[in-house]
Amino acid sequence: MANTNEQVFAAFRNKQPAKGLNVRSTGDRCYSYGLCIAVWTQCKGRDIVLLNGDRASVTTSSHQSALRSHGLYDHPTTSFSALSAAGLMEQGDNWSHPGKLMPGVEVIDYTPDYHRWHDREPEPCEVPYGATVTKHSDTYYTVHRPGAILFRQTLEYQEVERPRIWTPWIPPRPYKDPHQPSYIYTTKQRALVPCQKYFIASMDEGQYFVSQLPRPVQTVKQAFEALKPALVRQWEQEGREVLRQGEWFFAPVCAQDYGITTKAEWFRQAKAWRGERDHNGRAILPRFPGSNPHTVAQAVRVNGRLLVAGTVRHPQHRTLKLPGICVAIRNLSRGDWSALGSVD
Repeated sequence: MANTNEQVFAAFRNKQPAKGLNVRSTGDRCYSYGLCIAVWTQCKGRDIVLLNGDRASVTTSSHQSALRSHGLYDHPTTSFSALSAAGLMEQGDNWSHPGKLMPGVEVIDYTPDYHRWHDREPEPCEVPYGATVTKHSDTYYTVHRPGAILFRQTLEYQEVERPRIWTPWIPPRPYKDPHQPSYIYTTKQRALVPCQKYFIASMDEGQYFVSQLPRPVQTVKQAFEALKPALVRQWEQEGREVLRQGEWFFAPVCAQDYGITTKAEWFRQAKAWRGERDHNGRAILPRFPGSNPHTVAQAVRVNGRLLVAGTVRHPQHRTLKLPGICVAIRNLSRGDWSALGSVD
């Protein structure tokens, strides 16, 4: 006789195998149909559960909620499809994710999920930024915001290319060809060196994402700070207004400081934008190949700085209305992935 869903979830909580009609536990992983919805791992010597935030069906979503109610509210939630796209988790066919971290991938820090229950509709001040409110009944509301997870991927070797070098040519004695060069140009040399990569997984405006960090860090707070360019950190220290949409930061500036003295001059340069444009004629901000575009109404490059104005749009973020002309700076991530494996 098959176990009930609650029995399977309780067995997974105790790291025991169990099988039901639609869910099963292997001890270290829990599956809803063919989708892995949770996996046991370790962080700083403590056992934790990574919960899958990907949505597949109404039934799977109910399984995910029921599993979380078995004492897993303080464990972090992330997108397994985004982890697979970033190369941190094994990939499966369609939604059948094996749920196994790749060799050399480990969790070195995390912040727990935020969960609160209310017997009424919560006030806006009671809902943290990025949290979602779910209404179960007129007297039962839940507020949920996923935490953040810091991963370290250790690769045994990474192939690097050394610069080309000149080597002296020693002619055979006693003859020397006067047309033979004194040095010959050698071929490229390749070497294998150890490599470590760091990734931060979290949620931004209701969308799960994974970003590769530009440098090693040890905490989640350091990871988010590592993504900020030095100029953005300077603006924040000066108390200037800094807006953000995804990986782009925006700060209001005076156009006259960049040699643009009239509106006519601004519109003339914006019309001469040489970058990409979408089908509506909006300027596309620089992006990784194949990634979803951030578009802006007007964009101008002046002395190496990117100035933008109007509204900033992205298919996975809320529209951002800029307060006049702003300078735009991209964060320092080396790669971004969102849920379902798409590139952010």
